[in-house]
Amino acid sequence: MESHDSSELIDVRELAKRLNVAVSWVYERTRSGAIPCVRLGKYVRFNPAEVMAFFRTRGKGGNATKDTVS
Repeated sequence: MESHDSSELIDVRELAKRLNVAVSWVYERTRSGAIPCVRLGKYVRFNPAEVMAFFRTRGKGGNATKDTVS
């Protein structure tokens, strides 16, 4: 069984700060499934490395939209 260090996960506010976007932008993308996240009951957390890899992959494939953070 693989264990994850909870210190690797960040909350919505921290992700918004790192991406330099509004908290509401992160919530909207999380609800639509556009950003990889971990749901812990009513809480949503993010692995920063996974989120950044997700955006890098989208941008390289030509699937980037105006909503993609670069």
